Amino acid sequence: MDNFNEISRYNPFPGKPIIEFAGFKLYLDDLLILGILFFLYKEGVKDNLLFLFLVFLLFTS
Repeated sequence: MDNFNEISRYNPFPGKPIIEFAGFKLYLDDLLILGILFFLYKEGVKDNLLFLFLVFLLFTS
């Protein structure tokens, strides 16, 4: 059980922004949300509430 706790707490970028662009600091979770948004847009998903929720999640994190 101890090995599982060590694996689940592993973070390759602990508290460091991955990209800083025009004063914005983008962390790993922000990049994942942007990737999901891009993928859904390119696939033609028409769920506006999902897009709204993901954008809200992006700006509140």
